[in-house]
Amino acid sequence: MRQLRTFSTLSTKHLSCEPHIKVYKYISQLLTTQFQHHPPTLVLTVVKGKLHKTHCSLSQLTGGECRMADFALYSYQEEVVERALRRENIIIWLPTGGGKTRAAVYVAKKHLETTERAKVVVLVNTVHLVEQHFHKELKPHLGHEYKMEAVSGDSKESNFFGKVVEESDVVICTAQILFNALTNMEENAHVELSDITLLIIDECHHTQKENVYNEIMRCYLEKKLRGDPKLPQVLGLTASPGTGGAKNLEGAVEHVLQICANLDSAIVSTKDCTTELKEKVPRPFKSMDIVDKRPQDPFGDHLKGMMQKIHDFMTLPPDFRLRECGTQEYEQDVMTLEQRGVKEQNRILAQCALHLREYNDTLLINDTLRMIDAYRSLEDFYDTKTENSMDETDDFLVGLFQDNQVKLRKIAKNSQYENPKMGKLETVLRNQFGPDVESRGILFCKTRKSTHCLNDWVLNNRVLREAGIKAAVLTGAGGGKSHMTQNEQTDTIRKFRQGALNLLISTSVAEEGLDIPECNVVVRYGLLTNEIAQQQARGRARAPEAEYSVVAQTGGQEVRREHINELLEELTGQAIAKVQEMSIHDFRTKINELQKEALIGRKVADMHKMEKRGRFNASAVKLFCRGCFKSVASGSDIKLVEDTRYVNVNPDFQKHYKLGEQVIKDKTFGNWEPGRKLICNNCNKEWGYEIKYKKYTMLPKIAIRNFALETPEGNMLVKKWKDVPFTVEEFNFEEQLIANQFKTHQPTLVLTVVKEKLQKPHSSLSQLTGRECGMADFGLRSYQEEVVERALRRENVIIWLPTGGGKTRAAVYVAKRHLETTSPAKVVVLVNKVHLVEQHFKKEFKPHLGPEYKIEAVSGDSGQKDFFGKVVERSDVVICTAQIVFNALTNMEENAHVELSDITLLIIDECHHTQKEAVYNKIMRHYLEKKLRGEQKLPQILGLTASPGTGGAKILERAVEHVLQICANLDSAIVSTKNYIAELKEKVPRPFKSIHIVDKRAQDPFGDQLKEMMQKIHNFMTLPPDFRLRESGTQEYEQDVTILERRGEKEQNRILAQCALHLREYNDALLINDTLRMMDAYRSLEDFYDTKTDNAIDETDDFLVRLFQDDAVKLRKIAKNSQYENPKMGKLETVLRNQFGPDPESRGILFCKTRKSTRCLNDWVLYNRALQQAGIKAAVLTGAGCGKSHMTQNEQDDTIRKFSQGVLNLLISTSVAEEGLDIPECNLVVRYGLLTNEIAQQQARGRARAQEAEYSMVGQTGGQEVHREHINELLEELTGQAIAKIQEMSPHDFRTKINELQKEALIGSDIADTHKMKKRGRYDASAVQLWCRGCFKSVASGSDIEVIKNMHRVNVNPDFRKHYKLGEQVKIGKTFDDWEPGCKISCNDCNQDWGSEIKYRKIALLPNIAIKNFGLETPEGRMTAEKWKDVTFTVEEFNFEKYAKDNFPDMTID
Repeated sequence: MRQLRTFSTLSTKHLSCEPHIKVYKYISQLLTTQFQHHPPTLVLTVVKGKLHKTHCSLSQLTGGECRMADFALYSYQEEVVERALRRENIIIWLPTGGGKTRAAVYVAKKHLETTERAKVVVLVNTVHLVEQHFHKELKPHLGHEYKMEAVSGDSKESNFFGKVVEESDVVICTAQILFNALTNMEENAHVELSDITLLIIDECHHTQKENVYNEIMRCYLEKKLRGDPKLPQVLGLTASPGTGGAKNLEGAVEHVLQICANLDSAIVSTKDCTTELKEKVPRPFKSMDIVDKRPQDPFGDHLKGMMQKIHDFMTLPPDFRLRECGTQEYEQDVMTLEQRGVKEQNRILAQCALHLREYNDTLLINDTLRMIDAYRSLEDFYDTKTENSMDETDDFLVGLFQDNQVKLRKIAKNSQYENPKMGKLETVLRNQFGPDVESRGILFCKTRKSTHCLNDWVLNNRVLREAGIKAAVLTGAGGGKSHMTQNEQTDTIRKFRQGALNLLISTSVAEEGLDIPECNVVVRYGLLTNEIAQQQARGRARAPEAEYSVVAQTGGQEVRREHINELLEELTGQAIAKVQEMSIHDFRTKINELQKEALIGRKVADMHKMEKRGRFNASAVKLFCRGCFKSVASGSDIKLVEDTRYVNVNPDFQKHYKLGEQVIKDKTFGNWEPGRKLICNNCNKEWGYEIKYKKYTMLPKIAIRNFALETPEGNMLVKKWKDVPFTVEEFNFEEQLIANQFKTHQPTLVLTVVKEKLQKPHSSLSQLTGRECGMADFGLRSYQEEVVERALRRENVIIWLPTGGGKTRAAVYVAKRHLETTSPAKVVVLVNKVHLVEQHFKKEFKPHLGPEYKIEAVSGDSGQKDFFGKVVERSDVVICTAQIVFNALTNMEENAHVELSDITLLIIDECHHTQKEAVYNKIMRHYLEKKLRGEQKLPQILGLTASPGTGGAKILERAVEHVLQICANLDSAIVSTKNYIAELKEKVPRPFKSIHIVDKRAQDPFGDQLKEMMQKIHNFMTLPPDFRLRESGTQEYEQDVTILERRGEKEQNRILAQCALHLREYNDALLINDTLRMMDAYRSLEDFYDTKTDNAIDETDDFLVRLFQDDAVKLRKIAKNSQYENPKMGKLETVLRNQFGPDPESRGILFCKTRKSTRCLNDWVLYNRALQQAGIKAAVLTGAGCGKSHMTQNEQDDTIRKFSQGVLNLLISTSVAEEGLDIPECNLVVRYGLLTNEIAQQQARGRARAQEAEYSMVGQTGGQEVHREHINELLEELTGQAIAKIQEMSPHDFRTKINELQKEALIGSDIADTHKMKKRGRYDASAVQLWCRGCFKSVASGSDIEVIKNMHRVNVNPDFRKHYKLGEQVKIGKTFDDWEPGCKISCNDCNQDWGSEIKYRKIALLPNIAIKNFGLETPEGRMTAEKWKDVTFTVEEFNFEKYAKDNFPDMTID
């Protein structure tokens, strides 16, 4: 049994003191861990020199005492800290799991107790470790008595680090934060090393070369060699300093001494307690699992044959020789060759080398993973190249792959040639894990791509699933697609610790630092790393009888590297022993020599860098794209933003690139936020991404590795900006701001009137304040003044003006007059989209009302929504989404609640939505209930609409009824201009309308082939005799198969349900084929089957997947044949070219039906040479939301801003651009493949407001679109007639009718509410079972479901977790106060999507399920529900306190 060192001997005065301390109910996690095997019978606790209490069990310990309880250091830990406690600089060398951090915390504690004005700074090399060390070690042991702060680049404190250090006792931070503070001379940010008394450096073996640890220690050494006596004590921690690449003892000793010199420290390890250390950190059993090579490798052979054809095509330079392909050496060769091609501007050489690198990568994957993984890697690469051909080189390279694609895929699917290493890996894992075995393991592999491939293999491997393996990927945190976010990393490790996962498939990120539990097995797979990585990986296998395994093939490099690393590990130990044997004098002499040499070498290097950077004038250097060699920028265009981001400030640079997808970062930054990727217009080379700086300026941030430099001495390549041979100037934000604002119109004199006083004249706009600009004249037109007259008389009205007619400006004017004439006034403006909150606030209300009145903008994204009552109370004007007000009306909490009587003017934007169950109508029902009860204090109502529509009515009488119902719902009359119609038409001219009709395809072999395949599915499933399907390729057919799918689910007829599901996808492909390109239709179907290929659970799945696979090649071949292409696309090209070709300054919107359509059309525009030559710069605009196909709010904003500025001139949009959004006047609006109502048509047409604008519709002969267009024109006229009829009614008749409709609506609402209540309480929740709609497996009870804040329906039964697996992280472009998204969840059996996990209040990780993915088994039979409001049982509220108590009994809930 190990000896527990507790406290110093107690004097008798301590024993006589009276205990006095509060007892907490929970046990410190620290002490639970320390004493779980050997609980003490008596613990004497001393806090600040006094005996407080004796405890007979740990459960009696208080929280404060737990924190300051004895560290219980092992003897070997006490040995290694001895010299540190004597204030010596040391490096503690202990293996992974040996407790280096705990020893360091003990040193810090003793240092704080014994040092005057002690200041401890702990440095770590990753952001994750800041929080980990803070919460796991430092705070539990030191937080009770000392002030502590954790700071990383993610935290605001990083900008005031000097103040943080000054006010704290202990600070833990990333090394970069401290280095920035040492070099930043600003008062609040600057730190001197003399301010610190103890500097702890975690993973200190990184203190080499240009690493930031070494940069900090160079500051230290410069001060030391200048004789500065006030320097911090240094304490380094490492599991292995390594040999630095040395292969002999002398070189290894030199390397260890260099690290000691860099840290100015001696290296210490245990000598007297090695047995105890080995017992604490046992060396795992090692197994080398070797397999023979494939006897045949047709996949690899075929790849090599293709590579040889590329060799022949490009003609290798005579002085260049490529080594064997499929090796790291070959990869190095082709990279050198690519760089040579770029320097010589030999595109054949550069592009062939680039493609050869991808082939070589595919060979390496084939050697390590599955053939299909290798194939998919190559296919993914060529998916980005297929339609981006620039010359014959591209044609050859793409054609070579396409010609061999089918054969490669066929070989890849032949298990006869599969990689034997995968089989061996399966055996290793299966032997360790089992259904009843509580093993944990880590599978280390080389790349992020490998982790995802292996995770996919594990998830879809029945043998491993039956063995109970629950795997997840763990990779480095960052901003790229393949990176994990910080939260994802944390969640994955937490699940691994809790047992929800038992296998991590990880890159090197899990080797060092991260707080990962002891593992039973560690497997290194396909790795060639150094001895440090090998030791750290092995150190994860610390459980009793753990296994450390290497899977490799006979003669493979991995086996050789493993043996070399073992020798290097021994060599490291020998080198450290040699260093420790040196006399103090010899050691110190050598260290001083190395330090002086290092500083001299650094100064020489710095001088060389300065010379290099000033070698050429920036304007003499040109940047050209590495993909197409086109010159796109000058070095003088590049500026440096905040020392880290290099941007191009020349506005002409924008014409060279197009925008790609939004860059996602899992953290926020102080002065900037990421935008969309930048892609070369010519060759699609990725260049970097835009950043929005200081919330105003959009700047292209470029990565120099994607460019080459043309200098006066020739072309050159650099990987990092620090290596460019010219000086990059700092970015001047103020200059750029002024340049952007006033580059077109520079005013000479502005006179500003504020509150009836003439303010100072301004000779330039740069002198104007925002407040003075705000109250400029409204400048209402006569027709606007006419429509607001009744509102100014306090009447409830609906303003009916067309899109672009200035409804919002009129409403702001009404609000202004209302605020001036009403006491006390309170204006609330309701909008139906989050985007419109900020738009109306910034564009209209704040500029005109902000200087005199307090205005607030509130949406679901803002924290103010939870205190909405207070916001309304302290504001004059509030703009918000309607849901916020509805929640406030029904929430009785004091700070949140609002009464309608608190509001004096209620403005409702797009008020034609005030119908049925829309939230506008729910708010107005509150109003009407109060009105019909006779309450007098109700707000004035002002509605705004471009068209109330006819509500589906086809005759005048019904249209009048519909408009009257909207008037009744809003308790308002509808007003429009009568006297100024001519002025309105002049302001909002009706565009020229053109309908472009094309004949149907003469032949449609693609559609015919799809229909033939659908007929085979019809035959396979056997339609019910009472069911008849309508014509395929129509909306009616889609409705039929949806009904058929639900019928199959209710009857538990999986053949029927699955066939109907697949038929819906085929029908969708037919509809796409009818509207877009054949290839778009094919890809839609291919994407669907990519999710189904490996998930077959019965013969139905096998049939359906095989049917597509058998015909996929034929379909793709037809889709590529332009002879059968959609003629509507040709007509659309003509329409766009005719508008943009003659007039490149044109702006247009192309409206289409679905998000998928927008992306397909955008892809078509980007790769259509005729449209690109016409100067079209297009982008997608879709609705904001959380899904993959949605845009984020920022993306919407950026796209519209670029459209306004002319960076873009064509928006390809869904209906989102029809109403509300602040989009400039357009020269062209095209509606393509749309069947919508008259409101959508009018709003879309209203976007074409420029002079001589065109409104165009493209359809085909006999198509429904043309028919719908004509009907909508008639309905538009009918709407006008209906409104005219209502306006002709007498006030008495109008009011009488309105009152009748209002009473009927309230009665109907009461009846509907009663029916809903009965429906929800129809069954007891425990009597209802939920089953998966994919495989019909019963997975949950209704009683397992609880609702969080009327929003998230979560399953609280922990057993539910065994039914699902985790998918990708859900990305949401905003944060929430009390929850955050987790990973997607899907059925273990059939991969049916179920929803996603959410983390509630930072601890409760719960599956949030979508009811549309489940069926319900009720006492009266099966049913399905699309929304939770339709379920037939009551869902109880989630009780967080109960959940926390049940799952975290030791936690105290605030």
